[in-house]
Amino acid sequence: MRPTSPQMYVSSITSPTTSRRWFAHSCSMSPITSCSCSITATSGSRRHGRRWKPCCYHNGVANSPVGNRSRVVSTVFLDRDGVLNQKLPEGGYVASWEDFHLLPGVAEAIASLNRAGLRVVVVSNQRGIALGLYTAADVLAIHAKLQALLQQSGAHLDAFYFCPHDKNECNCRKPLPGLFEQAEADFPEIAAEASAMVGDSLSDIEFGRRLGMHTIFVDGDPEHQKPGAEAARESADLHFADLSEAVKYLLDAT
Repeated sequence: MRPTSPQMYVSSITSPTTSRRWFAHSCSMSPITSCSCSITATSGSRRHGRRWKPCCYHNGVANSPVGNRSRVVSTVFLDRDGVLNQKLPEGGYVASWEDFHLLPGVAEAIASLNRAGLRVVVVSNQRGIALGLYTAADVLAIHAKLQALLQQSGAHLDAFYFCPHDKNECNCRKPLPGLFEQAEADFPEIAAEASAMVGDSLSDIEFGRRLGMHTIFVDGDPEHQKPGAEAARESADLHFADLSEAVKYLLDAT
């Protein structure tokens, strides 16, 4: 594991199938006040019959067009709330294991990805920490129990990464790239162009698009969708009802 700063929350558990250590951490706070990159938004590339303008991050990474749908995917990034577990109504936060309810078919879907040899990584914004509603330790405890629950179905997650910050305070709150950069540091073989992002919000899809990932939107519970869900659905390369359907597509495509 890479060195950690006093402000970085880290935990690791040995995978039962690979004897590797998987990571669950969030980055230390690094406030951002303005964009300092030199990328100019000029004409975009044409993708799936629509035209896209390049975006910039605060670290100067340009938007990359997504390649052919049939390309090989080796890493699948998953949002948490609304993709793995039942999403609470807007404004609600999963603060403890009692609030966490795994969605039907999720364990089986992750097990299928594991059997296919794909790396499975969770990336999640956890603003409730910044709001004082729960702690980073609470999130780590939820993830440890989730991992144990998945193992009962022969499934496992290779890593968890979460942002504990409020809006406009860091480079790791999706759609900014910090969580991907953390994963890339822990797993140098990860390549954005060989990755897929599965999420249920606009920030998830923008996160994947800006990095050049294949993007998949899952509908989830319509009553609990975030504002901008329809725009996310339209922006994503594909959309499905839930994670199970998305995984079936990914495994057929790869």
